This record gives sequence, C-alpha cells and structure tokens, in this order.
Amino acid sequence: MGCSQSTANPSDDPPKLSRNPSLLTQSPRSKLQEEILRELQEMEQGVIEPKGPHTHTVIMLHGLGNKGMDFVSSRGSKGLPATILDLQVTGTDGIKYIFPTAPSRLMYWEGKDWAPSEHPASAWYTYYSDYSGTDQADNDIINREEYDASVKEVVDLVKSEAKLLGDTKRIIIGGYAQGGTVAIGAAMALRTDPPAAIVGINTLPMSFTQLDLETLAMPVYSFVGGDDKVYPPSLQKERWARLSGSRLTQHAMRGVPHGPYAQIMNEIAAKWMMQAFYEAANAGHRPVIDASSTRKIPEPPVLIEDDFRTPAAWWMCSTPMCNRCY
Repeated sequence: MGCSQSTANPSDDPPKLSRNPSLLTQSPRSKLQEEILRELQEMEQGVIEPKGPHTHTVIMLHGLGNKGMDFVSSRGSKGLPATILDLQVTGTDGIKYIFPTAPSRLMYWEGKDWAPSEHPASAWYTYYSDYSGTDQADNDIINREEYDASVKEVVDLVKSEAKLLGDTKRIIIGGYAQGGTVAIGAAMALRTDPPAAIVGINTLPMSFTQLDLETLAMPVYSFVGGDDKVYPPSLQKERWARLSGSRLTQHAMRGVPHGPYAQIMNEIAAKWMMQAFYEAANAGHRPVIDASSTRKIPEPPVLIEDDFRTPAAWWMCSTPMCNRCY
C-alpha cells in the first residue's frame, strides 16, 4: 500500500509547542499537553518537583527488579505522592519526591562461580546467594562494593537536598525490600546529622549494618507484610529489634505478601511521613493519632487493625513567621 500525498493546508497543522510557551496565549489543550510533557520528563528522571515552594524532600528506593517510578504509578497503586495529597493536610505542596532507579545487574543466586541469572534486573547491589524465606535472609552474600556505592549515593543525595533546604530534618529517606536495606545503611552513615526519619517497607537492616546510637534518636518506621516470604515477619521483627533504644514504630499486617508493591504500603508510609515531618518541626511533639478506625482492603481481603487517621494539620503551625515552621 502506498501513502497518498496530503493536500491539507500547512496552516491547518496543529501548532507546535514552544520551549517556554506563555500560559496566557496557550489553548486549554496545549496547556494540558505541556503539563503532561513536563510530568513525563520528571517521571523519567525519577524526580517529582513540588507544586509550591520547596520545603521538604522524600527519597525512596525501590526493591529488586522494580523501578523508581513504581512509587508514582504501578498496577493497583495510585502512588505515594497522590496518597500524601489525599491526606489533605497543610504543607504537602512543598514536598519534592526523588525516586531513583538502580542500575541493571545480573544476579548470581548460586554463587560467583555459577552461571548468572538469564536476565538483568534493576538492583542496588548484586546477590551471590539466595537465603530468601530463611532466618538468614539478612545475611545474603552480596557485592559489598556495590552496596557501599549505593549507600554513598543516597548519603550524597541527602546532603545535596539539605543544602537546598538548610536542614536534614526536612528530608525523609526509606525504601522497599532491597532499597530499604540501602536506605538504612545511608541513615546510619549520616550519623550525627540524620534525616527526619527512615521508612522501611518489607525490609530490615542487613546483619553487617553498623548501628549508630546517635542516629537511632531519629524516628524509625517499619511496615511488615504478614505473608512476606522473602524477609519472614519473625526475622523482620527480630532484626529491627536491634534498634532498641530508637524511636521504632512497627506495623505488621496480616495477609500482605512481600510483593508486588501495593497501595496499602503507600497509605501507611504516607501517614508515617507526615507524622515525622510534624515531629521535626515541633520539637519532637507527636500528634494525636486516631486509632479507632478500621476498614477493609479489596486486595488482599484483610481487616486492617489499629488503622489510624491523620490530624487536619501537620507541620505547618498557625503562627506567622514562626521559626519552627518549615
């Protein structure tokens, strides 16, 4: 089949978007196109810029084989930024989200001397063993150079954001599964200048992670899937207990597997993050949490016990020009 020659007038072609079009002269359709293009570019870079003046940053690391933008959009999930927005609390338009994607690597599940995995996966470090589902799952043989390099990247990222914001207490770091182990290592490496909090989802500190007593003063949150077959719930609880003396909050939920990353994880993480930012801006004062509500989740069909709701306002107080406010 051949292509027929168009006889349309060139003036009928849709207008091309300029690099910086004026919103006053754009049509509604071109405004929408420009906004969609901007959001797609942000997603490719793993950075979601704040809707208002930049006041806080959230950095989350994905799990093995995932990608950073799974925190924005994945099957069955509305994403973390949208979930935080749904809380309808003051100040969330100042949050910048950074969701990096790890390099592609081959795994060596049976050891360095055996054949690698058939396909590469996005990973913060290479595995040379597979102790999944055992009480040694935090003691996998891994590429420590890659792990240390990933930890350093997160530390450097936190320091870079702190220069923009003026304080690491305006930053939260965390991660899911493998990403969580790296985030925990980064939090420990920051030592006396840690972030506002760390949020771990179906993850745990690796057995070799050195825990710093001063760093442990920050809030630590751990979501435990009750049906996790990679990091068993009993192991997660045991290994997080190493942080005794820290401000650890752990929430275990029946019926939730290790993966895939699910919306309920966003919902719990979002509330913890808002609580941590509130505490950081209010001299450690913890807001009152209503623990009376329970609701059912369609998938998996489990009853969430001890669910909680956020207060109407969080870290933005009502006093004008208050130095405590971020």
